[in-house]
Amino acid sequence: GFSKDEQTSVLNILKSVLCLGNVVFEEGPVINGKGTSKISEKSNGYVKTLSECLKINERVLTKTLTIQDMAVGGRGSFVSIPRSKDNAEANCNSLAKRLYGKLFAWLVERIN
Repeated sequence: GFSKDEQTSVLNILKSVLCLGNVVFEEGPVINGKGTSKISEKSNGYVKTLSECLKINERVLTKTLTIQDMAVGGRGSFVSIPRSKDNAEANCNSLAKRLYGKLFAWLVERIN
């Protein structure tokens, strides 16, 4: 069987996948001719639950979903690029698929 900690972890990951599926993005302001995104107010509860389940700071999670940090040059230099609404949605879906895929693979390995 699964330990209590394992059960809690599985349920938190499943809850995270469901929360990611409920996060709604809106068009943000246009910056330098490019669209940006923001998380709708009605999704704040899902983002809060998601941050608790994944044990990630809520502000960091929001930034990760709406802004892409890219390494430039060397020496740890980064540039932050706002994600468009479509890109933020795709990023969110990708994260949900990755979490679910990793969980499924772990469950299969654990059961076998």
